[in-house]
Amino acid sequence: MSANVPPRSRARADLMRIYAAAVAAVEPRRVMARALNGDADTAENVPVIIERANGVRLLAVGKAAIGMAAAAEERLGDRIIEGLAIAPASLASGADAAALR
Repeated sequence: MSANVPPRSRARADLMRIYAAAVAAVEPRRVMARALNGDADTAENVPVIIERANGVRLLAVGKAAIGMAAAAEERLGDRIIEGLAIAPASLASGADAAALR
């Protein structure tokens, strides 16, 4: 930023960048993809477990359920035998929710 920018504006801009990074870090699709790929902490064995499984039963619950289920379906496809995503009704719209129906 320029030296002419008031400190208060600079601090606000910094806080907005920090907030955006924090939100992106916990985005359900991204977090689920990392876990399914074994890239998340404590998820190293997930790809092996999925590979050895005869099928996957998916259960996603909560505000992030739609995004998590969509990411799992995208990654696992036909390996999912059955699934259930339970989310607040206010979140049951959009492309991810429509794709899961």
